[in-house]
Amino acid sequence: MNKLFLYTILLLVSCSNSIDRKSVQISQNQEEKISDKSSVKFKLIERDGYWAFNKNNEKLFKVYIFDNGPDRISDGLFRIIDDKSVLIGFADLEGKIVIPYQFKRVDSFSEGLAGVCIDCISEKHENPKVFTKLLKGAFGFINKKGEIVIKPQFGLISKFEDGRCKVWKDNTQYFINKKGEIID
Repeated sequence: MNKLFLYTILLLVSCSNSIDRKSVQISQNQEEKISDKSSVKFKLIERDGYWAFNKNNEKLFKVYIFDNGPDRISDGLFRIIDDKSVLIGFADLEGKIVIPYQFKRVDSFSEGLAGVCIDCISEKHENPKVFTKLLKGAFGFINKKGEIVIKPQFGLISKFEDGRCKVWKDNTQYFINKKGEIID
């Protein structure tokens, strides 16, 4: 029994190591194809971050950095960022900007909605990517057209899963549906 357990652990560790090596290879090659259906690929440009390129290898736009790599594709969209204004928008897998650069803080999409913070100012943290406490502004949700569909009114939000989302407002935590209505 102990040998089987040890073998299982070794197998899991070796599998995780091979996954890690694969992701390192992507970084070393400095190019990552999103999917076979996509006409866009991401390339890491030294000292300039990730960029999206089309099939003709033409530079399209800078890709938002998430977890030390290019943004994840969610609901067929990924975040893009304008270096000058530092505003975020969204592009699709064909390389078209579907939501122009307009948000200072916006999450990736989940079930057709993305959390967005309007006029947000948060407490400063030594790591600028760490969100601590909201001092000003509020969170709401946009649709895939960039339209606000749930009014910014929350101090903190999670993402939608199974048609519901956990939100916090006035030190109270509860769930809402995709219409912004409180549910059990």
